[in-house]
Amino acid sequence: CSNYSPITSVTAAASTGQKIVLSGTTAGNANRLLLYSPVSDSAIALDGDIGEIEIYHLSYSESSNKVYFDGLRMADNQYVLGEVDLSTNSAEVVSTTPNKVTDVVAL
Repeated sequence: CSNYSPITSVTAAASTGQKIVLSGTTAGNANRLLLYSPVSDSAIALDGDIGEIEIYHLSYSESSNKVYFDGLRMADNQYVLGEVDLSTNSAEVVSTTPNKVTDVVAL
């Protein structure tokens, strides 16, 4: 990831065809969500507006061109469900719960 803080420890990944969505931590222990292109060896951040989330699962839906995720939001210790629209590279949290989600399945 030459143009953004690289993920040094990957916790989840989802292939989107030519690119890969990666979640994990940087060398400074910050949780990140990146869209990585192996062809250009570059990445863009997908987590700019959602805050720091420790992501547990990623699932890609080709029909919607979205990546769905669940994880723990660090700011308030809430479990969240969210989605990344790969057409706009924008992420949003769509639901919060005090209970851990056990699995995410893309429809």
